[in-house]
Amino acid sequence: MAIAPPSIFKTTPILPEDWVRITVTLLFSFALVGFLGFYLYAAVSVGDGTWAHTKEAFGVILPALAGTLGTVIGFYFGKGK
Repeated sequence: MAIAPPSIFKTTPILPEDWVRITVTLLFSFALVGFLGFYLYAAVSVGDGTWAHTKEAFGVILPALAGTLGTVIGFYFGKGK
């Protein structure tokens, strides 16, 4: 008698509406990462160039972007069915 693998290893086909979710999530992710890179580059180049100024910029923008990205991923990949 064969032993069946756990249900966590079973795969389901990707439906067309899932591709829309994946595409939107990737677009938001790339946009947020691009915005983060631009913001941090601007904070370093426009500011006084010290580590304290850069660290303050990280402390302001990283939590906001991480929260937004987490919300987008949770919304699109959450179990709503």
